[in-house]
Amino acid sequence: MSQVTQWLIPISILSGLAWVAQTRADDGTDATERSVEQLIQDLGAVRWLVREDATTALIRRGPDCYGPLRQAFREGGRYEVRRRIRQIVKDIYLTEALGPGGAFLGVSQPEKVTMSDDARIPVGRSALAFQHVVPETAADRAGLRRGDLIISLNGRWSSREYPADRFLKWMANQTPGTTCRLGILRGGEGVRLTEGKGGFTPSLLTGADLTFPRHQDDPRVPTGHAAILVQRVAVDSAENVLKAGDLILALDDRLIPAEHPQAFLAKWQRGDFEADRFASDGEYDEDETDEPDYAATAQILRGGEWHEIEVYLGRTPAWAVRNVAQLRSDIAPAVIDQTLVSFTAWWRGGLDSNGSAPEQRDGAGRWRLKPRRGW
Repeated sequence: MSQVTQWLIPISILSGLAWVAQTRADDGTDATERSVEQLIQDLGAVRWLVREDATTALIRRGPDCYGPLRQAFREGGRYEVRRRIRQIVKDIYLTEALGPGGAFLGVSQPEKVTMSDDARIPVGRSALAFQHVVPETAADRAGLRRGDLIISLNGRWSSREYPADRFLKWMANQTPGTTCRLGILRGGEGVRLTEGKGGFTPSLLTGADLTFPRHQDDPRVPTGHAAILVQRVAVDSAENVLKAGDLILALDDRLIPAEHPQAFLAKWQRGDFEADRFASDGEYDEDETDEPDYAATAQILRGGEWHEIEVYLGRTPAWAVRNVAQLRSDIAPAVIDQTLVSFTAWWRGGLDSNGSAPEQRDGAGRWRLKPRRGW
């Protein structure tokens, strides 16, 4: 496993570095404009981002780099440089043999969340939440922030049939350099109102100024559905449970249909949903003496902004390798194992017959790393 994860796939606890080739070397030149010899020198640079960009650029140059890399490796030098040379050669070798490794996004600890976790998420939908945006990655540069909810991928919203954790699987099967569009809900507050609590009652919507936007009118509305936007509240309750600007996403845990949303609202206000609450699922026995209590509910999104951002998925950075947990699903493990055995024999026979590049990791994963603004 430890050998495989140096090349294979991305999405895990630290799911994602998206590479953008705009960072500069210490002399101000773009990594893509530098010669192979200059890039090899950059492998020993003080700034971590320079070393990382040089590594990525050399991998992209492919087998033409073997000669200069072999010479630099045999000349010895810092462990960090020799370690990176081995990483570069291995990545090129495996890419030639098996195709490129998977893509990388740029956020840590991604997890699927639903309405029960975050009331901003429409009922029946899910989202990807994450704890941190990895600094100086394309996710960082694209503007992702902690607290953002990733609800759609390439224009397709999550659903029960397409949960948000499928976004990660899709990314894992892409190659570095793939572009994707993420639909982000940022900020706002999710509120679930229940009849009889806090002064909420369906009658509060009677006489209020309401509009019924679809997704094309307001991208916060789930695709294929409508919502109820409260323009003005008719009754100013003491608790102020309903506010102008509230976007009602669901009534009684049902998304509002795009067709005839006014009729749907009227049915809910009449209490008709109570009658058919158990009519179709067979779970309610009319002979039971303890009939379930019914209380009308409304799911509200209060505020929040929708953003569509474009992200360029990149290659797994060396410092994140130990967190990679998933392998490529399109290649048989036996084929991967045999290719790794072939690489080890090829490496020792052609570049490292003396075993001068040990297999263990560098003890200081961010060797000589300066503070962030000096990366």
